[in-house]
Amino acid sequence: MLPLAPAPQLRLPTARSLAPSLGALAAAVALAAAGAGAYVVARSTPLFALREVDVRGVSPTIAGEVRHALAPVVGRSLVGLDGRDVLARVRALPRVRSAGYDRAFPHTLVVRVRVENPTAVIRSGRRSWLVSDRGRVLAAIGRTSAAGLPLVWMPAATRLTVGGRVRAAVALRSIHAAAVARREGFHPHVSAVRYVGGELTFSLAGRRELRLGDAASLPLKLAIAGRILASLAPVARGGPTYLDVSFPRKSVAGGTLKSEVEIEG
Repeated sequence: MLPLAPAPQLRLPTARSLAPSLGALAAAVALAAAGAGAYVVARSTPLFALREVDVRGVSPTIAGEVRHALAPVVGRSLVGLDGRDVLARVRALPRVRSAGYDRAFPHTLVVRVRVENPTAVIRSGRRSWLVSDRGRVLAAIGRTSAAGLPLVWMPAATRLTVGGRVRAAVALRSIHAAAVARREGFHPHVSAVRYVGGELTFSLAGRRELRLGDAASLPLKLAIAGRILASLAPVARGGPTYLDVSFPRKSVAGGTLKSEVEIEG
């Protein structure tokens, strides 16, 4: 048998050899200090001062409101700009639904905005407010300032704040129903929405009433109602004054001197 050669001995590195040298540590500390110093200088120097707010996604009127809300931050350094403060100022505007921003160095802040969707008019006594689909109060308006949007009536003692929200559950259900009708492209003009005793009702142009029952399956009910309404004679010519699609498969039209007509949905 041939004798085996002895295995080579591996020399393991010592902890001392693995430790960084004093020179490397000093270089790292110097780099960190330089970076911190550069950040401090960038925060304080006018080199990156905010001079322009570029607002995108909205009308010139709302863009002007956004720039006005951000006027206090103009002149500050883009480097140290507090993004939470920027967003809070923009989102506080009643018509703003959401917002985001980007720094466009050296001097521009780009703000992207989505607006609320005007959906209905709250009427309380002689007061009127424009509200969004989420129930946010967008503006106090005159009685004829939002023609085309459905009315939602609330008690005369109601007080709403621009930028605040509608809290009454009944009013919110009516606003939601108006939003669904708009989203689904329901064509007959809805002049008012009522939600009373768990029953939802649309007042339509031409003095006709659309009874929808509860809010379940609202898109389906509106689709069926749209087809039926297109076939009915106008109220002024003796047509039915109401259409009830509370039970879509057994819709009923009536209210004239004629007997009620049951319509298969």
